[in-house]
Amino acid sequence: MQLIICDDHLMFAEALSSLFAKRGHEVLARPSTPEAAIALADRDDVDAWLIDLHFPGRSPAEVLRRIRSASPAVPIVVLTADCDRSSLQAALANGADGVALKTDGIDEVERLLCRVRASPFRGRKQYSQQAWSKIEGTAARQASPSDEPQFTARERDVLTRLYRGESTASIAASLGVGVSTVRTHLQHLFRKSGVHSRLELVAFAARSGLVNNARPAPRSAAGAHT
Repeated sequence: MQLIICDDHLMFAEALSSLFAKRGHEVLARPSTPEAAIALADRDDVDAWLIDLHFPGRSPAEVLRRIRSASPAVPIVVLTADCDRSSLQAALANGADGVALKTDGIDEVERLLCRVRASPFRGRKQYSQQAWSKIEGTAARQASPSDEPQFTARERDVLTRLYRGESTASIAASLGVGVSTVRTHLQHLFRKSGVHSRLELVAFAARSGLVNNARPAPRSAAGAHT
């Protein structure tokens, strides 16, 4: 994933960039002002924006509207320390596709970015776990079809067997279906989870708790394509 991080706290932006780099993502730029970010809006290699909510001398609504206007096709996720419910709701109303809090872990922010980018969820507002609890005013997040991939029972079967290290042919034999059918299920899993490889899919399954009781695959098996 190729990101632009817009935050006026340089040390935070640098630390976040390093964390994303370790996960295989690339931070293309770290503008510290909305104006500097807007100057980058015509880049065609950006997968998502990660933007703070507050900048000196600028209202959050103005910043989001200008970024959205300058880069209408690229998802925008607000990453903020502001826990106020009305501020988070206003961010979504003014152009953000998702919101996360700076008290969220990097795993949660990465998952949110993947959901925002996933085609079945484009156009739907997404939230991190803590942001959802603030917006809903509840102590714990409730599952919602708008912010979590919805897998069929057969897709879950395929995902679990992939996590265990089974090949495409082995999964097909175990489920009594053709290899082409398994490959179709895998494509659906890639699309719904917003990932692009089997290794990423296995990691997504582990992070999301979908395969908590399954035995993980060896790294080489998870990346196999046969």
